[in-house]
This record gives sequence, C-alpha cells and structure tokens, in this order.
Amino acid sequence: MKKFIKNNFSNKNNGESKKSDFENNFEPQNFVDYSAIGIFKLNTDAVIEYANQTLAQILEFKSRSDLIGINFKDELISESTDWEKLRAKLYKQRIAKNFIIPLKQNSGASIFVRVDIRAASD
Repeated sequence: MKKFIKNNFSNKNNGESKKSDFENNFEPQNFVDYSAIGIFKLNTDAVIEYANQTLAQILEFKSRSDLIGINFKDELISESTDWEKLRAKLYKQRIAKNFIIPLKQNSGASIFVRVDIRAASD
C-alpha cells in the first residue's frame, strides 16, 4: 500500500500531463491484499488457499504465505463446535454474517473475530 501513498498524483513536464504514480502502479489486487480487513479463501477441505496480509497480521503470522496450506478448521478455530455451527449455517443459508468465533493466533493465544463468510461454487 505504501507505493500508493505519494505526495503528488500528477506530474507536469513541459506543460504535458504524465500518468500519475497512482495510475502507473495501480493493481486492483493490492486493494484486497492490503485491505483493512482480513480476507481469505478456503477450499472444500477448509484449507486456506488465499489470505491477505491483514489476516496474517491479525493472526500474528509473518506473511500471508505462511497461512497458505493451513487447515482453517483444525489449526485456527479454537473450538470444533464453532466450526460445526459455522458449517451448518453455510450449508443451510450459504452465508454467515456477523459470526463471532475465537481463532488461534500463531503465538497460541485466542482472539475473537467477527466473520462474514459465504459458500461459493465454481
């Protein structure tokens, strides 16, 4: 995100406008990667396939790549009953909003998070 924060977004050179640094460096994926909220994608086995850097920070991982391959259900959810409740809601409604669950941080501590999650199909 730091590359988006520049003092000037437009440059003038001999009266001609140049593309701004923002325009030159704009990548839509950066909005997801550096969002203020944690974002992740699970496969059907509850294994993390994608995580943004914010989620890594919330869960005290050095980088988002450290989360890839972790089983969300087995390694991050503190109570198996929470997973079953979440899974049942997703199965029935395909969406779970404002679902509060404790997740395990990398240090082993638990942190309560609010999850908005939906089941997607290919």
